[in-house]
Amino acid sequence: MSVIQQEDITSEGRKALKVLLLLVMGGAFVVIVFALQSLQVSSFVSILGVGVMTAGASLLLGGLIGFLFGIPKTLQQDGSTDVNTKLGNVSNKGAIYRANTNLEQISDWLTKILVGVGLTQLTSLPEGFSVISENLSVGLGGFESSGILGVALIVYYLICGFLIGFLWTRLNLIGEFKKADSTLATTVLSEQIAVLDKMESQLDEKGKRQIQEIRLNTERKLASLPQDGTSSSSKKIRQFAKEYEQIRRTMSSGRERTFKMSTLMAQVRALAIQSNFEPQIILDFYHTGSLGNRVVALNILSVMKYPECFDIILDSIGGSKSAFEQYAALKAAENIIDNLNRDQKERLVEVVKDQRSRGPEKYITPDSDRWAISERILAVIVQPQD
Repeated sequence: MSVIQQEDITSEGRKALKVLLLLVMGGAFVVIVFALQSLQVSSFVSILGVGVMTAGASLLLGGLIGFLFGIPKTLQQDGSTDVNTKLGNVSNKGAIYRANTNLEQISDWLTKILVGVGLTQLTSLPEGFSVISENLSVGLGGFESSGILGVALIVYYLICGFLIGFLWTRLNLIGEFKKADSTLATTVLSEQIAVLDKMESQLDEKGKRQIQEIRLNTERKLASLPQDGTSSSSKKIRQFAKEYEQIRRTMSSGRERTFKMSTLMAQVRALAIQSNFEPQIILDFYHTGSLGNRVVALNILSVMKYPECFDIILDSIGGSKSAFEQYAALKAAENIIDNLNRDQKERLVEVVKDQRSRGPEKYITPDSDRWAISERILAVIVQPQD
């Protein structure tokens, strides 16, 4: 179904809801007019109160039934566990979760029970309406038409309530479910990518390729999730940069902070896959000088092959503002190696070797996550020339 068709359906549904609300107000007006038959104020208030409460109770009951009938079904996809199967028991943070469908199951059971019981009790409806009519007649003033009005109110507002509950659920609940599921999936997939990214940086070329395949598939899944359309891509990357800086500012240095930042950067890369940023946008974003902007720009380059941005990658490897930035720069360099010319490769090797030299302000050390990435970069560039 196209977006235009979906919007048309939603628009028509909202119009129908407005009509139903007008019908509800019309029924209330009838109750007020009926209560005016009483010449005493106390009797008028009593009849009006009974009528309004009867109508309100029926409306709420009908709305609840409509809500139960309108709850959407979740389509469970077996493919969602593929990545988790490949990972095995790598990390509990890498688990894939599915939406809890208990409410759907309860809805399914209750609707079947209501329909079944309703069909078996059809023959007793006349007797039931007669009892209701007698009971409500006194509360509605004891007029000849009081009993009829009581039954009419119940039927009228049950139907209105059912339609309102059903339409509201169909128009709003599906969107809320999708939004909640998308938020959960974004969090889980981002954390899973962070775990895979950590593993990839510590493995040799063979192991790296296996993990990289899983990570790339997971990033594509993350990129395929529906995004909030209220913000432009450029505004979103600015928000990510601010979030990164806030994490650095508010959390103590350590594994937890690094994992949090890696999770955030997974979302940056997913947005980059969706948005396909132009090289100049990335360069301008990096050169603002903000720590967050630099890291976000480098993470975008880790999934986009732009030789035009090679200089900022080199700048961050040799003059990074943080270990996390240098890590992102090395990942971007590894991503772009095949697109570099001979001169660029030589400059990259020079900077990487310089940062591995263990002198002052040389941060690629054997005990860091960046060492394995630098090993792979050098292996790709230097060995073929030997």
